[in-house]
Amino acid sequence: NKGIELSVNIREANINFMTEPDITSLFDNLFDNAIEAAEGCENKFIDFSINMRNKNFLVVNFANSCNTAPKKQNGVIFNSK
Repeated sequence: NKGIELSVNIREANINFMTEPDITSLFDNLFDNAIEAAEGCENKFIDFSINMRNKNFLVVNFANSCNTAPKKQNGVIFNSK
C-alpha cells in the first residue's frame, strides 16, 4: 500500500537454526528500516534475498531505495535521528 516494489529471493534459505521469535524480530527490523528509507523516494524498491555460502554461512541481503546516503563516522554507519 506504500507503492514500494518488492523483490524476494529466498529459495535457497535454510534458517532452521533460528527460533521463530528470532526470525520474526530480525526480519521485522530489517523490513521496517528498508520501508522507512524507501517510502520517501520516487523510485521505491526493496530487494531481499537469503543465500547459503559453503553450507555454513547464511547471507541476508536487503537493498532499498533511499533519498540520502547513510551517515558514516569512522567507517561505522549510524542513524542521525
